[in-house]
Amino acid sequence: MLIVGSNYAYLRRMITREVEERDNIIFVRGSGAWTRAEVDEHFRELRRVIQDMRNAARPIRILSDVTLAERQLPELEAHIKRQHSQTYKSGDRVALLVRDLDDKQHARAALGLADVAAFNSQLAAEMWLVEDSLKRPA
Repeated sequence: MLIVGSNYAYLRRMITREVEERDNIIFVRGSGAWTRAEVDEHFRELRRVIQDMRNAARPIRILSDVTLAERQLPELEAHIKRQHSQTYKSGDRVALLVRDLDDKQHARAALGLADVAAFNSQLAAEMWLVEDSLKRPA
């Protein structure tokens, strides 16, 4: 499900997933503020998609666009971090597409995982995901 433009105005919160077969990228888009139940459902479904990809010996590459998401409550951010550690393994790459420099710094500090990077550009995020020789940006 791809949602474009200002159609987000009617959405208070949403998390969607889709797989781009050509580049083996799982696109996640989040908007609004989420509940713990929504986060749990998202990661449960995401782990199912990831397991299917692992079974097919495909690399795990996630592009999570949170440019339309609100900053979550600290307790929920801690829960999301725990979900990340239960979902991703060494070698998986997760690119967070964020709104601005402040969100970029916040995401890096909140997650701090080796294979997670925050970007303001979708093109740069996709390049990092598909090119293993590129180091995580500072």
